[in-house]
Amino acid sequence: HLARAIATLQSVEEAGGRQVDDNNAAEDGDDDDDHVPYHVLNLNKGLDKAYETWSLTELMDAPVAALQGLTDEAGETWKHLGVKTIGDLAECKYCLWAEALQTAAKFEE
Repeated sequence: HLARAIATLQSVEEAGGRQVDDNNAAEDGDDDDDHVPYHVLNLNKGLDKAYETWSLTELMDAPVAALQGLTDEAGETWKHLGVKTIGDLAECKYCLWAEALQTAAKFEE
């Protein structure tokens, strides 16, 4: 799930690593007009618009409602389980169990 992916990747994120620069000139020694955009991790389809530019590290502290499809009301429900942030959601034992079951089910005969 997205919260777990954010938690896993945030520790290796480089500063400014999610910023887009479509005008980045290729450094291949050529004098031509080739340009290559930075490779970025685009999570926009999984985040509410207000959080699309946040770094992975910042997203760890964002409320669960920052994930697209989760309302503030859903966030209140998660709080009853001790889950206030995306980082909390990533480590929630119920989410980890569900993720493990989903993975294991793929290999079950």
